[in-house]
Amino acid sequence: MKVSFKRIPGSIIAPKGFLAAGVFCDIKKLGTGKGSNKGKKRDLALIVSETPATVAGMFTTSQVCAALVKLCVKRIKKGVAQAIVVNSGNAKMVGWAFAIAAASYFPLLFMSVWWRGMTMRGAATGMLVGGMASLITVVSTMVADQAAWAKPLSEFFATHPLLRILCEQPAIWAVPLAITLMIVVSKLTRKDIPSDVRMKMLVLHAPEKLGLKQEYIQEHQAGH
Repeated sequence: MKVSFKRIPGSIIAPKGFLAAGVFCDIKKLGTGKGSNKGKKRDLALIVSETPATVAGMFTTSQVCAALVKLCVKRIKKGVAQAIVVNSGNAKMVGWAFAIAAASYFPLLFMSVWWRGMTMRGAATGMLVGGMASLITVVSTMVADQAAWAKPLSEFFATHPLLRILCEQPAIWAVPLAITLMIVVSKLTRKDIPSDVRMKMLVLHAPEKLGLKQEYIQEHQAGH
């Protein structure tokens, strides 16, 4: 079925009853990323309808999407809205930043707090490998989308959508990888585990009222 559209000249507020304002807040730092040579272009906008209006949206079909996408889908289902906030330049970057952080810092914090067999070498190995693996896969999707010389990579992702999803959302596999490496390397270097690790874990998890923390500090100072 052929659908014809009528083009209305003017900006986004050309239709009656709509107001809009935009500002430059440097969401994507100048000098970085695609399109940075455009200068201080407004990257955050507020669009308001003077009365409640019908709203519709188009979203990714990926089953692994950002929380903000899920929130927008939920709000859109109501069918009515009066204002929307629009930004440019950071949707994927924020998700990628969280994915890289999840693949490096989360395994470190989780394992260090709950497993007394962790060693410094194990922690460093898991954190570095998890973080770097996530960074490399994220950059590969970025390059595939933006670099003309990376057309073969772009075509590869087009024919292997599952692999692209895994590269765009590396935390799915990078977190288990980092944790596994921490365990394996820590087992191989278990001679480096501090002799008082049991007391440290007890101090970490015991209620403050027991006073174990202060007692441990005094004993540690006395030992030196």
